[in-house]
Amino acid sequence: TLSTSDDDDGIIPTARDLTPGKDVKAQNIFTNYRYPDQILVGTNQRNPKVFDMYRCYYKTGELVLDTINPGDVIGWKVEDVSFEVRAATVRNSVDSSTTVRVRSRAGSIDIDSDDDNEEVGGKDTEWRDVFHYPYGEEGGLINFCPDDGKTGYITSSLGRETTALLKVDMMTGETIEEIYCNEKANVGGITLQRDTKELRAITYNYARTERVFYDDELEKDYEFLKSTAPDSEMEIGVASRSLDEMKWVVAYSSS
Repeated sequence: TLSTSDDDDGIIPTARDLTPGKDVKAQNIFTNYRYPDQILVGTNQRNPKVFDMYRCYYKTGELVLDTINPGDVIGWKVEDVSFEVRAATVRNSVDSSTTVRVRSRAGSIDIDSDDDNEEVGGKDTEWRDVFHYPYGEEGGLINFCPDDGKTGYITSSLGRETTALLKVDMMTGETIEEIYCNEKANVGGITLQRDTKELRAITYNYARTERVFYDDELEKDYEFLKSTAPDSEMEIGVASRSLDEMKWVVAYSSS
């Protein structure tokens, strides 16, 4: 369940259920600073067996069906500028392979249709199977680039022993650039600049978490965090940062 609370002038806030209904669950929650009053959230309120994506206007509680799950989608990705659901991760029940489907635009739901599974729109709203990972391979879509989703970042172990970070064409699936690969470990966390999506840092874990920096200022920030750690051998985990990056929520842990 997804809930929010009202600010009652310092009184204990009252929680409001934004995904009401018996046995309704919520997952795949997306927020976007460009759309401060909206949340994209997956719920199973239409069909208990699958999670569709809904657009929630959390101040009013309005919940609008945004993207229908045909039954095989296990995860979604959102293009930041438009705040549209543009990608879906699909699990094949026959061979346990994984496919990433992509569309160029979001469709709309035809509420008057006899088929409650119908989304309408032009050709650019049609889903395309772009990236395929056979059973045993690893990878997935990380994010879209700020070019209306024409290119993006994926991880992939295809043709290698560990996952690499790749920049790819989202129409054809072709690799534009291999950005990073480590023969000892998979690519881990990836930090992108919020607007430009330029790469800022990559983590990988081989005995302990290591970082490769592409942003000098971010590297300085981590050096400062390391200098203030209770123990110099502790690992640094960043839970969140404010929009201006002046406030960080940080966790230190022993490896």
